Amino acid sequence: MQRVEDCELVLSTLGRGRPIICVMTSFANFPHRSEASDLPTSEWRAAKKAMLRSELLARRNALSAAERAAEEHFVNERVQRWPQWERAATVCGYAAMGSEISCNQLLNKALELGKQVLLPACTSDKMLKWYQIEPGWRSRLIPHPFGMGEPNPSQCLLVDPVALDPATLLVIVPAVGLDPQTMGRLGYGGGYYDRFLATLNPTVTTLGIGYKCQQVALSNILETTDIPLHRIISASPDLCGWRQKEHS
Repeated sequence: MQRVEDCELVLSTLGRGRPIICVMTSFANFPHRSEASDLPTSEWRAAKKAMLRSELLARRNALSAAERAAEEHFVNERVQRWPQWERAATVCGYAAMGSEISCNQLLNKALELGKQVLLPACTSDKMLKWYQIEPGWRSRLIPHPFGMGEPNPSQCLLVDPVALDPATLLVIVPAVGLDPQTMGRLGYGGGYYDRFLATLNPTVTTLGIGYKCQQVALSNILETTDIPLHRIISASPDLCGWRQKEHS
């Protein structure tokens, strides 16, 4: 008998989200997933990502202030007990937007410890440029149309993370969804971070942090351009994972 998930894929593809009626025995003649005709198309993956993105953002937006604060504190403390945090000479972080989990505590701690801290700015060609920040950085951010704050290029030093020592570089990546099984990440759909991560030495440690509600299965929708993370840390043991690094 055809597996249930195979039937669900066909239903989703044919029905385009609308209810349809079928007889289960009629699936006997459908090809299995191993056949090319049954593989999800790019259009199917894009639609599935959009649906998951909407669901996950709704979950995240529904968190109370107390829940956010508790999970953020737990994650920040856990990251600081991680050996790679101690080894890192440079930390690439982000300025949280909307309901994203904040890494401000980590960035401020890194500055206290004398680490180099970089924040991204989006470019018109959908790439990221990185700028070094100093204590008091939050008051000097400039607003971006997407809703986050960015470093002011006229006041910050431009730094290329690709030119830094990969052994002591830590990149903290924002996410909408995180999958500890595949170490996959669902972003906002612009591809900024995937393009940046693809330029890095594969030994650079990349870290995804998030709330418990951001756990999601991504194995069906990941594409070759979706760069997996090396580590995921959250307040839930179910949403934590790590991946063996490649060696250059």
